[in-house]
Amino acid sequence: MFNDRDGEWQVKLVDSGARNIVAGTCQVQIAAADILPDVWLLFAPLKKVRIDYVVEKATEIGVSRLMPVTTQYTMASRISVGRLTSLAISSTEQCGGITVPCIQPLQKLESVLENWPGDRILCYCDETMLAWPNEIPGYQRDGKYAVLVGPEGGFSPRERQYLRGLEFVVPFALGPRIMRAETAAVVALTLLHSSGSRAA
Repeated sequence: MFNDRDGEWQVKLVDSGARNIVAGTCQVQIAAADILPDVWLLFAPLKKVRIDYVVEKATEIGVSRLMPVTTQYTMASRISVGRLTSLAISSTEQCGGITVPCIQPLQKLESVLENWPGDRILCYCDETMLAWPNEIPGYQRDGKYAVLVGPEGGFSPRERQYLRGLEFVVPFALGPRIMRAETAAVVALTLLHSSGSRAA
């Protein structure tokens, strides 16, 4: 058993039901708790298989928070936080991690941005920037970052204008081709983490 506070433990089951563990005693600590990169991923909900892919790969790559957001062109309007959390747990186990990223309820993008913490940079993946990835200005390895990936139809012109007017937003190019939303999420997180490696 594991959690993000106590790490991973070998547990002796004292009593268990058909679908859940009722009681157990911790025997041996296998691993200490790990610390996830302080990176959030904001993404528009996709079809079931594609949103599963985003949650799985983002968890494996390393994020502390997954934030589904609705945009003007978002097609899906509902998500199951419980199902996505279960998926994040299994992905954490798959990659040998211990700490599971927090999955937020679905919110409107503008509502999230209106309450955005001033010390966190938002890397906005702009599909109109058909260029090779750009460096994040002033990148700091221990800084607080988030990545925003749009829906299958991209961001609306009004949303792009709004995002570019926010002082904490950094437009980010992912390459000379337009990517599927789930591919863009993986590429953006990989580029952000590799920036940290170069800064090290």
